[in-house]
Amino acid sequence: MHPRVTDYDKASYKIAMNNKDKGVPVDDLFQEARIAVDKALRSFDPGRGVRELTYVYFCVSRRIWECLRCHYKKTRYIMFCDELLSNAMHEMGIEDPSPELLDLKEGLKVLKPKEKEIVWSHVRGMTYRQIGKKYNLSSQRIQQIYARALRKMKARIEGTAK
Repeated sequence: MHPRVTDYDKASYKIAMNNKDKGVPVDDLFQEARIAVDKALRSFDPGRGVRELTYVYFCVSRRIWECLRCHYKKTRYIMFCDELLSNAMHEMGIEDPSPELLDLKEGLKVLKPKEKEIVWSHVRGMTYRQIGKKYNLSSQRIQQIYARALRKMKARIEGTAK
């Protein structure tokens, strides 16, 4: 850690506090800011014609923005997985999921890559015909693959699959 990182703690904390309502804990944002300050101080070149404070502020802001962007993407992915799971469970006829049934990853482990893609595509709203065009298969064949994939997932979730 660069010895002057603590000189920028007040500015780093202020930037973190400005983003406190965005879903990431302030302490995490502050730590990201300190990492950015360290990297900025190590890579700062006075010959660029930019003040050190300006450069550090830019680096901290960019690092926090990246942190928030990654958090947003993870949150969207989790919401998407929850939607996928609830749709798949509805189609499998499971109404009241127990905690064991909520492990989507376990259910998806048994699927081949093509089956996973077909399940994801259908849950995203694509029709069997659209998916069929993508794979050069009939919509009926896609429906069969989808149904088989759901059966595999259900068996894995219920613990009967290998």
